[in-house]
Parts: sequence; structure tokens; C-alpha cells
Amino acid sequence: MEAEAPPEEPADAAAAPPLYVTLIERPVGGFTHGARIVSLGLRHPRILIPWSIVAEAGHEYLVTESLTDDSADPARTVAAGARLEPTAALTAVAGLADALGYLHRNGIAHLHISPEVLVVQHGRAYLAGMETAEYVGTAPDESRELFARDANFLARSLGVLVAPPGTAAPDESAGAREVLQQIVERGVAGHFTAPEEVAGACVAGLQVAPVLPGATESLGHGRITVDIGTASNVGRVRSENQDACAAAVLDIRDDVGTSLPVGVFLVADGMGGEARGELASRIAARMVVSEIVKHFALPVITLPALQAVEEDAATSPIGAPEARVGRALCRAVDAANRQIRVLARQLGQTTGTTMTAVAICGARAGLAHVGDSRAYLMRSGSLVQLTEDHSVLARLQAIDHPLLSDPDIFVPRSMLYRSLGQEDETNVDTLDFTLSDGDRLLLCSDGLWDEVEPAALDETLAQAEDPRACAEQLIALANESGGHDNSTAVVVFVRAVPEDTSRATNGAAEQPAEFAATAEGTASGAGDEPAHASEGAEGTVADVVVDAVESEE
Repeated sequence: MEAEAPPEEPADAAAAPPLYVTLIERPVGGFTHGARIVSLGLRHPRILIPWSIVAEAGHEYLVTESLTDDSADPARTVAAGARLEPTAALTAVAGLADALGYLHRNGIAHLHISPEVLVVQHGRAYLAGMETAEYVGTAPDESRELFARDANFLARSLGVLVAPPGTAAPDESAGAREVLQQIVERGVAGHFTAPEEVAGACVAGLQVAPVLPGATESLGHGRITVDIGTASNVGRVRSENQDACAAAVLDIRDDVGTSLPVGVFLVADGMGGEARGELASRIAARMVVSEIVKHFALPVITLPALQAVEEDAATSPIGAPEARVGRALCRAVDAANRQIRVLARQLGQTTGTTMTAVAICGARAGLAHVGDSRAYLMRSGSLVQLTEDHSVLARLQAIDHPLLSDPDIFVPRSMLYRSLGQEDETNVDTLDFTLSDGDRLLLCSDGLWDEVEPAALDETLAQAEDPRACAEQLIALANESGGHDNSTAVVVFVRAVPEDTSRATNGAAEQPAEFAATAEGTASGAGDEPAHASEGAEGTVADVVVDAVESEE
């Protein structure tokens, strides 16, 4: 039966919300394990925890936390028909898996995970049925099998919790439903050994690629041109700017219009809580630009010259470069990560930086991202965030983690779980996409997006007529909002070049090569020097092309 328990004499009784409990009746001695669980004093925002045992007239009553009595959205078990959309179900089960892990760390096995004990209210799922839970201890030999059983039955229950196909919104990700089914199948097969594995599978299912707006005009492999603006500022609080940014574009106008321009744009934000963050961001920016120019851009622009003297151009060793731009960017980021790891060993301390970079080859673009800097794409008036923040707070928010409900716990927004320099092997998010006429890209550090409201960011990017002015205006908005951190913006405007002017005809040899490159390393010693490829490389240009292809393979 359920009862409303009076609050404990609050200072302001009128302001205290009512507390709801469930009373479960058994004969005296019927709650042996319940008494042990109560004695542990457990508290978890996703578990309906037993609070006490009350004896009365030969019976015992287990007093268990209950959900509020909300007639507009009553609490219902999954067995009674409570359902969630696929992404919401993944989020809910990630929270339940955390709750199970909490019980297991305290030596408690639930033993009866099923749709009957999963309660849903206000879009959140809670774990009930604690009256049958048992204290089994934490010795691996005694508890491992029971804990694995809990995890697998939670995964199996996910199949009942999710709404059936056809009830989701039209844009509901099919990928989330597919991942959900895979989790259920793994649970049925008994593949999970701990609830943390279930939570990890749910989190992976929530990491879906952004849905890009429809292109106004797909450029395919056609000729484009890009206008670039960069700006960076130390802000109003910090004494040093640990951000770095770069924008380098290599373009040649002759009778060959494919695969050009080739360019890379990036923002790196040195981690202020670690040693020499300004060095880490400087290394990242300069290494990525250098690697892209040396190992990708130079072979791309050299290939047509080599083909001109080949008897059979089809024997070219490099093939279509547009399809490889994303992989080339990832290799450049790997090289930067290795160099930052060298710095960390020299310092004898950890150091790191974020990295958000976009490389282009003609109309094809590849993105590589790690940390909490961001990349946005504006297309047809719609602004889409292309990156996911790799911060602990963002991850907890994405899965509605129970820790966020605890007023005694504070999670710093700047705490990252992924960055360059953190591990020997890089773990970057990637995205390949095709540019469209009129696209606008914004790469920025957290000191900008955290200060500027989304509506203001959207409006500024949409109304700007010049990318440089746009970048400077965004930095000004960040400082006007407090300037609590360094802020950096790289803005890129994409335009299609009309077909009749995209190629030179007679006099192609008289067309000058266009090289536009800027690299802002606003950290100490970085200056405003242009970014250059490594000097002193041995061998001919043809050797560079062949070597680059062989290294990719």
C-alpha cells in the first residue's frame, strides 16, 4: 500500500514538497536482506530505496521511497505499458545501469530486473522492486554471476521499454533503434558482464552523426571558392591566450578544375588546468596544417602536372583525392597528438588541447574533432552543430545522469574526457560531407560558444556579409557577455564558381598560383606568422606524390 509521509518539521512547512512512500507488508523476520540494505543508508536518484523497517502487530513494513502522485503523468511500470522513444529509452537505461552499478558496488544484487520493476515518470526511468534484493557482498567469486545476470536482464528489458516502430517522430534516428536491438540481443545471449557495459553500449548508441540540411546546390566535384575570417582574443579574465587557430587554402586556376581548392581550418584550445596548454595548442595547429600541406595538398596540386607528361594518365598513383581528405586529416591529427605526447614526456606532466578541424578538397570536406571546441554548419538558414562536446558534464547531460540530480555534486563544465595529448592513440570523432553553395562554417573555442547565446550566434552568422567581420563580431559578443575565457572563431563562406569562369582556357600558363594561408597561434611565442610546409624536404616533387600515396596505404 502507499502512504504519504509527513515531512520532518521543515523550517518552512508550506514550501516543503510532500514525500511519498510505499509500505510493503510481511511477517516478522521477512525482510532479512531488507534490514541489511536499510542499514547501509543508500541513496540514488534513480532507485526507489528502502528507508526503514517498521514492526507493528506481528508484521513488518518495509518503508520504500515512491514517486510523486502526479495525475497528469502518473508513474507506470514498463509492464503496465510505459514506453519511451528509442533515444529516450537509451538515455533511461544508461541511468538505470548506473543505478545497478551503484547497488553492485555496495554488494547488493537486485535479482529480479524485469519490466515489472522499471517505473517511468516524466520521461525518466526508476528502479523499483528493492524488497527482493539481496546483500551478496563484493567478493568476485560470489557476486560476479549475479551481477552479470542483473546487467543482462536490464538489457533485455530495453526491448519492452522502447516504443514500437511507427510511433516515433519522422526524423527519429533509425540508428538508435538499430543499436537498441543490438543491446537487447546481447542481453538475451548473456554477453554483458557488468551494468557499466550496458551503459557504455547505450552511450555509444546516442552518439549519432548530425543530420545536415538539404543542399541548396550540390557541388559534387565542381569548382568552389572559400572566403575566410579568423579572430581570437584573450578575454576579460585570463592573462594568457591558450587558443590557436589556422586557416590555410591552396588554389590554382588553370585548365583543371577538380579537386581544388585544398584547405584546412582549425581551432585548438590548450587545456588551462594542465601544464603549458599554450604549447599544446600551438603544436596542434601548426602540425596539422604542416601535415596536410606536405602529405595531402602538395600531391593533389602536383598530380595534374605529372599527368601532363604521362602517356597514360590513368596510371596515376594517387587516384581521386576527394575521397581521402577525411583520412588525411585524421593522420595529420595523429601526428599532432604524437608531438604533444613528446612534449608531455619532456615536461614530466600531462598536457593537452582540444582540436576541431575541417579539411576540404574541392567540394568534399572531412571533419576531425576531439574536446569541447565546436564546428557549426549554416545551410539554407539552418544552423547545425557538427560536433559533440567531449566534456564530462555534456556526457552526463546527454544521458540524464543521476549525478546531476544531486545538489551536493558539482561537475566542472571544462573537465574533458577526451583531448589531444591524453593518450598515445587518438580517439577523434570524424564526419565526411559535401559542401553546398552558400554554406557557412564556424569553428570556435568554448570561450565563444559558452558566452554567446545560440540565437545570437545564429543571427550573426546568417547576417554577416564578410567572414572576417563576422569572426570579430562573435569575439566582441563573447567579451560583452563576460569574456571569462579565451575566445576564438574561424569563419568560412563557401561559394560556387560559375562554370564559364572556373577554368582557364588559352593562356593557362599565365595564371598565377594562388596561395592564401594564415595561422594564428595566439599563445605565447606563436605570433601571427603564415603557416608553411616543412622546409628542406629531399627528393623531387614526383617523389613527394608517390611517398604520400605509399604512406596512406
